[in-house]
Amino acid sequence: MMPILGCLCAFGTGSACAGEPEQSVVAPVLFVYATLGHQQKVAEACWQTLVTERQMMLREEQAQPWLLRNAVPLIGTAMGAMGGSYLLRRHASALNARRFLVPAMLGGGLFGFVFGPAGVVGGFAGGLIGDYFGKHKFPAVLGGGLAGAAIGKAAWDMVFPPAALLEEGGGGDELPLETFLREKTCGAVLESEYGAPHYRVTYRFDGDEYTTDLPYDPGEALLLDASGQVQGPARMRIE
Repeated sequence: MMPILGCLCAFGTGSACAGEPEQSVVAPVLFVYATLGHQQKVAEACWQTLVTERQMMLREEQAQPWLLRNAVPLIGTAMGAMGGSYLLRRHASALNARRFLVPAMLGGGLFGFVFGPAGVVGGFAGGLIGDYFGKHKFPAVLGGGLAGAAIGKAAWDMVFPPAALLEEGGGGDELPLETFLREKTCGAVLESEYGAPHYRVTYRFDGDEYTTDLPYDPGEALLLDASGQVQGPARMRIE
């Protein structure tokens, strides 16, 4: 049999039957504060940036291995040391050549480090010219070597500008002309995620104020049960 719905009420009492739904109460909303759920997480992302051509060249140079980055001064040092040893043996006696071999090589190596391979070649050529026209006199050889070294280094710097010339801040009042390049940069960034809004609602029930959090906009009034628990929005205007 189907269950019997309803109940028998006492005759003439007018009291509600057991199981009869209670009437809802409309409570006005006093205050509403809406907030968004927010959380952050670390994620990998890529973006486009602008860098100057000068910065790109410096970065590529600094990324090279140490030996490759310093190959020019190291080669110049070795060539200068050999050149100093050769000049000492050519213009000094055998005794003095053995005595001053190390200082001559150190001095020649320092010369080659400063002027580079082109400076050593230029200095050697200038020294030979000074030796020829100076009738094998050391001052003429020294002067010709220094002049040739300066010319060789200047020619090398014109063809291969040193890294110092690529650095920013050249001085003066005029801004240097720059060429900008696009570069893809990747890294860790903070990403924000926003969830559904939450509403903190303050309402009045039975002369007291209550506050609760709801996942929906309550409007101007709430439906409450007999104990004051929120059942939903009243969907009506409170004048």
